[in-house]
Order: sequence, then structure tokens, then C-alpha cells
Amino acid sequence: MISGVELDEKAPIELTKRLEEIRLLESRRSQRLAVQEKDTDFARLADMAGDRRRQSNSIDVPFSLTQQNG
Repeated sequence: MISGVELDEKAPIELTKRLEEIRLLESRRSQRLAVQEKDTDFARLADMAGDRRRQSNSIDVPFSLTQQNG
């Protein structure tokens, strides 16, 4: 149990939480997202945007499919 937390010298408050509640909140956090927040490299993400394949005006159909339906 955590108690007696002071946020400000003028207005002390008492906060009481059960350890089970704290553990539950911590367990709900996604480790992947926690790591992602720390290590986000926005320059690398910007570079990846240019790697997308260009759209073409035609659709490439494999030769084997054209003979089966032909």
C-alpha cells in the first residue's frame, strides 16, 4: 500500500492504492508500445515512406493465369 504522497507543500493529500491495482495497471501496458515510445526514430520512419511501390496504370497478370482462362 502506498500512502502519504505529497504533491504540493501547501496541499498535502493522502493517496492509497492496493498493490494488486498497481500490478494490474502495469500488466496491461504493452511492452512493445513501451519500447516503441523510447526508441522511435522519426527520420527512419520518414525514409520508409519513400520506399512504397509506385502505382501503375496497368495490371500485371501472370502468363499462367491468362492461358487457363483463355
